[in-house]
Amino acid sequence: VEGSILGTVSYMSPEQAEGKPVDARSDIFAFGAILYEMVTGERAFAGDSAISTLTAILRDEVRPLAQTSAAVPPALQHIVWRCLRKNREERWQSIGEVRAALGMLKRDSESGILFVPPPRPPAPPAPPAPPAKRSLWRVPVLVALTGVLTVGGMVVLAGVLILWAVFHHSSHSHVPAAVIVETGPRHSRPAVGAKNADGVLTNDDVLQMVNADVSTKLILQQIRSSKTNFNMSTSEIIRLAEADVPAQVIDAMRKATAAAPPAATVARTPAAATAPTAPPAADPAPPATVPASETVTVLDRLPIPIRLSADVPLDAPAGTPLHFTAEHDFHMHGAVVVAAGATVTGEIVESAHKRLLHGNRVMFRLKDVETTGGGKLALRASPGRSGEDGRRTLDPLGAPRRSRDLAGAAGELYMAYVDGDQTVTVKK
Repeated sequence: VEGSILGTVSYMSPEQAEGKPVDARSDIFAFGAILYEMVTGERAFAGDSAISTLTAILRDEVRPLAQTSAAVPPALQHIVWRCLRKNREERWQSIGEVRAALGMLKRDSESGILFVPPPRPPAPPAPPAPPAKRSLWRVPVLVALTGVLTVGGMVVLAGVLILWAVFHHSSHSHVPAAVIVETGPRHSRPAVGAKNADGVLTNDDVLQMVNADVSTKLILQQIRSSKTNFNMSTSEIIRLAEADVPAQVIDAMRKATAAAPPAATVARTPAAATAPTAPPAADPAPPATVPASETVTVLDRLPIPIRLSADVPLDAPAGTPLHFTAEHDFHMHGAVVVAAGATVTGEIVESAHKRLLHGNRVMFRLKDVETTGGGKLALRASPGRSGEDGRRTLDPLGAPRRSRDLAGAAGELYMAYVDGDQTVTVKK
């Protein structure tokens, strides 16, 4: 019956609640509501009645997943959040995109890359300093002195005031040593990143830097520029992980251990045992002009948002080159693989007049994008499997085109997909 509500109210999309036309993106909203309920144990939108529930769907934002559990990975939070956008243009535009994002999350979880450390407990507040003892007898005595002094004795009064000020300052500046230890800087802790007396960096030095909240980047630089003698036994790796040492740091320690010379060349020797005949040569600093790099494996079908760089005429022939730019930094295993603004290349593979059954639609294919390490990452325009054609129509993910003379307008949003598992070089 026209005007009646069909379906379970708690999982309706905003456009369905308003009686507007619905499409597959409404199902994506309902999927996001179910996924939210699976993670939190409570409905994304709930009310005392159908009307209050529909009002919540149209007006309220869901409670962030991080508030229900600190162990929810940020990637899952983003997937659910994007499913539940009020504006359908801001949601995932196809369930294939959602599947690809969930597949990437699943692979990261199974490979052990995904790790959400528990929140650190807040540091206990410093004990308040004991209130200073004030000697209240000094002021009345001075007042009494002023009553008995003559005008000619004001010089004597001034001298008494000076002596009182000096005595007052010295008495209040004498703080017990225990108070100084508690409220002053902790001089007993070594400087952050300081090495042992023999210049060798150890596991305890790394733990010291992590406990001092030194950034991961600085810790990695310290490891690369120092002599190291790390213990990478299973028990030590467990101890490092339990102390919230980032996985990148543990991996750098393992690589430094593998590349280190035999243990006899870095073994510590007491200073009194031997006397060097010549001062040891300083370690050469890494070249400042050569950025550090590493290789990472980028998994198939990972999505990368891109925007069209220039207008595409409706009559553009096959073979016309296309250019896009990456919308955001694309990360893999903590490294930036593709930087925001990187150029994505493609080309038109089928002009509009050959697609009469589907309207004036232009088919295009993507080629590749430059990585931060200077290499190329192969891309395709559709989320199909590796080796497929990978073409799609030049229809944007956002609002429809504003001109009938254009097959694509500059600034329109599209989605690119990694074309097969690839190993590329990226900057650290």
